[in-house]
Amino acid sequence: MSWADRSALAALREHAVSIVGPDRVATDATHRLLHGYDASMEVGSADLVAAPSNRDQLAALVAAAYQHGVAFVPRGAGTGYSGGALPANGGMVILTRDLNRILDEDFDVGWIRCEPGVTLARIHERAAAAGWRYVPDPSSHQVCTIGGNIAENAGGPHALGGGSTANHVISVELIGPDGSVAILDEHDVYDGNLDLVALVVGSEATLGVVAAVTLRLLPASPSQHAVIARFDDPQAAVAAVMNVFDAGMLPSAMDMLTGAYIPGRPDHTDPSLLFVHLQGQPEEVDTGLQILQTCIEATGGDYSQFRAAEYLGRRAELVKGKVRRMVADSGHPRYYLFDATAPRSRLPELMNAITEAADHFGLPVLNTFHAGDGNVHPTPFFTPGPGMDEVLAAFSTRILRDCAALGGALSGEHGIGSEKRDLMTEFYTPAALEAMHTIKAVFDPRGLSNPGKLLPPRPPDDHHPQTVTDVLPLHPGQVHRIDAYLDIGPHTTFADAEKLLANSPYELTYEPLGGRPDEPILAAIDTARPGLREPHPFRARDLIIAAELDGELFGGAVTKDVAGYPLRALAFGNRGRARLTGARLRLLPAVTDACSVVVPTRSVTDALAVLTRLRAAALPFAHLGILVGTDGVVQLVGRLEVRGHTVARAVATMSELAPTMQAKTEPIWADPPMFAFAGADITGRRIHRWADLDHALRTDSTTPQYLSIGQRRLWTTAPSTATTTPMGRALSEALHTPCGRP
Repeated sequence: MSWADRSALAALREHAVSIVGPDRVATDATHRLLHGYDASMEVGSADLVAAPSNRDQLAALVAAAYQHGVAFVPRGAGTGYSGGALPANGGMVILTRDLNRILDEDFDVGWIRCEPGVTLARIHERAAAAGWRYVPDPSSHQVCTIGGNIAENAGGPHALGGGSTANHVISVELIGPDGSVAILDEHDVYDGNLDLVALVVGSEATLGVVAAVTLRLLPASPSQHAVIARFDDPQAAVAAVMNVFDAGMLPSAMDMLTGAYIPGRPDHTDPSLLFVHLQGQPEEVDTGLQILQTCIEATGGDYSQFRAAEYLGRRAELVKGKVRRMVADSGHPRYYLFDATAPRSRLPELMNAITEAADHFGLPVLNTFHAGDGNVHPTPFFTPGPGMDEVLAAFSTRILRDCAALGGALSGEHGIGSEKRDLMTEFYTPAALEAMHTIKAVFDPRGLSNPGKLLPPRPPDDHHPQTVTDVLPLHPGQVHRIDAYLDIGPHTTFADAEKLLANSPYELTYEPLGGRPDEPILAAIDTARPGLREPHPFRARDLIIAAELDGELFGGAVTKDVAGYPLRALAFGNRGRARLTGARLRLLPAVTDACSVVVPTRSVTDALAVLTRLRAAALPFAHLGILVGTDGVVQLVGRLEVRGHTVARAVATMSELAPTMQAKTEPIWADPPMFAFAGADITGRRIHRWADLDHALRTDSTTPQYLSIGQRRLWTTAPSTATTTPMGRALSEALHTPCGRP
């Protein structure tokens, strides 16, 4: 039974034909069947399929669906693993495959703007050719599309060291469920708005359809190496992972493929493999390789080092061989793949739980997973037959519930879709789910945008659901070394955090521009104070793993969590809308050597010339920009920092490129931008292109100006002129009324 009646569907079909033409609208059984599948075991049923060829047609199709009251779902390559791009109960599938243009790019600043049908492989190739890299790399990267990546907040192996898709989205052109178009930008939160970009990325198209997106690029790494380690015991491999993070190391990627486990075959042996990729400054990579070798050999592993070019081929060969042997040894030709996440400190327990589930259901299993961030992919092998779908569903449900009990997340990268929707009530409190329903209702009041996904049905008013037990509540002042996070309370200051981490190999990489060490961290988060070092290596908002708003804890204890709408994102720039009383913040490996650098220049033009030379040298800048004082003096300012080595080589290189450079070894709180903006109200404006930089700064200003290259923003000391967009205002009001209070 379709969501819409036959007359509405007939009218929509005629309307769609008028928009895209008869050759681009299909209602035959073959097309409807083909677009009811993805890479999961879920099945959908479309009423019609439409294929726009440009963004105007895309918006018109959404508006037509809204006019006729018919549900719609956008679809890219159909590579998803959770049923997210399938029509739950009829309606229109909108194909975005032909919206495949790269619209704009700036390889001086580092961004690409593209349509949703562009493949991820094309973004990777284009960035690499220009000396940049785009971090997210899900396994389907050769064919998956950017629109699907945005919908699912795709991750991949390198999400460990660089973050998932949400960390790299600058702006989104969103077509609302009524066909209206809005531009959402990461900078909106500095102007008084909620972080709507964070809500849209990973929303599985339940809040609208992405028509275009601007992606942040990072400079290509000057050095990279990889390691493959072999272990006879999977728990020994997991122990090596624990050792790596106990040592305060963060690889770019760290994946594991366990040995095949076949129930009833205690004699069956198969090694477990650990795949690690390191990239960064040459000294950092060399130090990382030494730490890795020590950690691996300490737990009985065999260590082999590879150059990046040969590593991928060797890895693919090993994985294929292991899968083929599993098929041959188990006698089962098919496998089922799903994902979940547990805190990496609980991986030993989760490995045991997967083995116990395999025994219980009699399913041979491999586990290929992102060990560094606890994102597991248990893979049971099976032979199709009556009742097997139910067995596989029961197996996955058991593992997911084990993850919940360990403080994990329902999904780390595959999303919820229809596959895991009914388990949301076991991971989220009624208050959290109600807040998510409120967000959905504000964006999509008629419920037409990809209905039946991500959120379980809203319970009736007289329903009293079982309360979810928070297995990892906040403990302000607690540092968790293996999982690399710090819990803070309302009075925890930046100085407190430094003291708590004094004997830890980790640090909190957040020093708000113009802030002070004695300032409460939550005050800076609440007012969306930008971090001086962002986006290197993460923005301040990306460090928020969980936030306590109005007494409710949103989020958990894992960095890779794409289940539901990220309510924790509402904390950054909350501005008193809710009571922000605590947070769990991600920690990163501590800097071992750093120095502040200043290059006096005669003009903004001269500063930009020096800046261009420095960026080409691939130096380890934590922040870099141009500071203009109230006296008109122009300085290029920055900070060099490395982990596991010294900055001596970088300082020497910079001295050659900028002979007038002055270097000082002092705390980051004393860096010139901090001093210039100390205690001041700050405001700013976006700088989109490199060509705009020369005209952005004035030497006759009565206030200091700081042009942050990483943030692409010009900061000044002036009272904030914060304004709220209609969507942001409506969402804020809905969330903080008695019926929708989170």
